[in-house]
Amino acid sequence: MQILRLAWDRLRVITAVIGDVQGRLIAMVFYYTLLVPFGVGARLFTDPLRRHTGSAWLERPPVDSSLDDARMQG
Repeated sequence: MQILRLAWDRLRVITAVIGDVQGRLIAMVFYYTLLVPFGVGARLFTDPLRRHTGSAWLERPPVDSSLDDARMQG
């Protein structure tokens, strides 16, 4: 019975190490195959701060100055 207990304890240590390596490998594969290409594409093909356009102002439709419209703003 003592040999089975010793074998079980060593097996738990070995499987913990294998699980840790496997988890890191899966996270690394996910990161480099999905997130990095998405980030590079977003950096190259979008301009969220609108730095390369003529004006930083957003065009908004005019708001009426009536009391009812002012109450609807929030």
